[in-house]
Amino acid sequence: MTKKYCYIFAFLLLTLFGDVISVAAQTSGNPLFAPLLTADASALVYRDTLYVFTGHDEGTTSFVMNSWYIFSTTDMVHWTNHGVKLRARDFSWSSGQAFAGHVAEQNGKFYWYCPVLHKTIKGTGKEGFAIGVAVANHPLGPYTDAIGSVLITDNTPNCITLNIDPFVTVDNGTPYLYWGSWNACRYVKLKPSMIQLDGSVQTVTLQGFFEAPWIHKRNNTYYFSYASGYPSTTAYSTGPSITGPWTYKGVINDKIETPVISETNHQAIIEFKGNWYFIYHNTALSKAATDNTAATNNGTYERSVCIDKLEYNGDGSIKKVVRTTTGVPIIPTTSVQANLINYHNNAKQPFSLQALTNGKYAIKLPGNNSNNNTLKISVYSINGVLLEKIVTTTNNHEVSLPSGTHILCVSDGTVRYSQCVNFF
Repeated sequence: MTKKYCYIFAFLLLTLFGDVISVAAQTSGNPLFAPLLTADASALVYRDTLYVFTGHDEGTTSFVMNSWYIFSTTDMVHWTNHGVKLRARDFSWSSGQAFAGHVAEQNGKFYWYCPVLHKTIKGTGKEGFAIGVAVANHPLGPYTDAIGSVLITDNTPNCITLNIDPFVTVDNGTPYLYWGSWNACRYVKLKPSMIQLDGSVQTVTLQGFFEAPWIHKRNNTYYFSYASGYPSTTAYSTGPSITGPWTYKGVINDKIETPVISETNHQAIIEFKGNWYFIYHNTALSKAATDNTAATNNGTYERSVCIDKLEYNGDGSIKKVVRTTTGVPIIPTTSVQANLINYHNNAKQPFSLQALTNGKYAIKLPGNNSNNNTLKISVYSINGVLLEKIVTTTNNHEVSLPSGTHILCVSDGTVRYSQCVNFF
């Protein structure tokens, strides 16, 4: 069935039977993970799911972070808190204390780059932070120290005063590690193993850089965003390659001064299901904001992760982020109810698909299958490629469906049903 006829088929179904497929208007709300204090988010898309990795603020007068959490969603509104998945003390060479980490995928494995205090290495005039890496076979872990030692320490040539805020990306097959703070940014190539340096550490020149490097690519342009100044805004520069050169473009996220001040401003930028998102933190859950003591306190050490839209102008420049309390709207999923044509007698038959939290979809087949007939389910892409074929006697069955438009065919041995469905 061609795309054209698939759309015609769906149109006829709606016209003939008056079915309405809709999703209730919902938004994520900000902060995302209340009442838990979270900060310094990293984000990763894997299959049909967005994973957000955050630190956890535990102090009120200084930065105290000992662990990292993982959250996930398939629609931007319904989030699962998977709890603490890594701690600073999980690195045997660390004396504790965690700062902003970053997770990257390579060759089916997931690498969590973590800045933590080193037990013994502290260079003169430096702060003793080192960057290690943990590895897992799934975004949710379990994560273990990948090498039992460190990638970056105060002894690394051309390192910086405070070796924190790692960002890792794989560009044209080559992994790059960026990090930076206190107005200094560095990068180094990694070997394909993701756990070894491949060459010397390079200095990065960026106008107004303070910390929190993050690079994303759109339409062959590289966007380098970062915290600028202190208290920080989020600024960005663009370049023709992963290593620049970088041209300053301006501020996209203003200083966080409401409801009270946050001196830090740490972003993650991600594309998910055709939408661009800006993930950051604010101070809405801090004691300074909730007990009306803003005149004497700020929210610097009690932060909460939020998300809003990232939008572009026609020339590719980034629009300034509009911070909201409503967050972002739900992404329509396969939670639909449709009537299908019975090819034998044209009778309407109920058929439902419901999105599950594990990235799969529950299929409720026509009828109650009281006789335990063998049910055959075939899922085809719009160009006719068979994606999945299932034989079951269960009336409710789970099936994995990638995004895109598909043709779903169901047969109970005597009648056959078919539907063109758009899975977002």
